[in-house]
Amino acid sequence: VWLPLVYFEAVGARWILCKLGILRPASWVLLAASFCVFVPSYVVTFGGSGNGNYFPGLCEAIEYCER
Repeated sequence: VWLPLVYFEAVGARWILCKLGILRPASWVLLAASFCVFVPSYVVTFGGSGNGNYFPGLCEAIEYCER
């Protein structure tokens, strides 16, 4: 479900931006904005705090391998 959803959102966004004539500047601005939103949340919330919901079963797998 996710891949077709992302694909059709991208196609729709490209069509709208082409009709508005602002494809290149808007695409770079949107890419930079999404990068600036994603990186802090990924590094701090998910990876930095070791959130167990992000990688369930990892602790058990490491403990099993250490035996």
